Amino acid sequence: MFDFMFLFFIIFFAFPSMAFSFSNDEYVIARKAIAKVESGGNVCAQNPYTSASGKYQFMKAWNPYFQKKYGKTWASVVPKCTATTSVKKKMEIHQDKMFDIYFKNMVEPFIEDVRTRKLAENMSDLELLAIYHRQGERGAYLFLKNGKDPYKDIAKNGHVSKHIARVVKASKQSIIASK
Repeated sequence: MFDFMFLFFIIFFAFPSMAFSFSNDEYVIARKAIAKVESGGNVCAQNPYTSASGKYQFMKAWNPYFQKKYGKTWASVVPKCTATTSVKKKMEIHQDKMFDIYFKNMVEPFIEDVRTRKLAENMSDLELLAIYHRQGERGAYLFLKNGKDPYKDIAKNGHVSKHIARVVKASKQSIIASK
């Protein structure tokens, strides 16, 4: 495992433009990093400023997408904080599966398009995931085009570049913890 982690670190962080797609291990690390930054991994988390909730802090606007692709709304898999541990674990499994669907159908095509069009050759796929997850598709393209954060104050959590840095840091911590 150590050899993989070392190679992953070199490719993913030292040469970000070479990292085109996530291996399974890289994806798990990236998903954990998003969850850590968004909610501390708390499946019950509720953003006090927006409708974002759950482990990955999806907003209510995602409910129709998840209903169509997964058969459940995001809101239906975010348990109350008073829920039992077994209910929380079941909801966490649903939230992880829904994030997987979102990643495959939304994030991967975005990263592929960005790579094909050479819009962010100096950014890693992890950084592009962080931008997309924070900004949404339109906001991510706007940020890549002009470097400005069109939604800077929407969630009271600072500029997108700070968000990217937090996700990258969480990913590095996850790699170190897995050694």
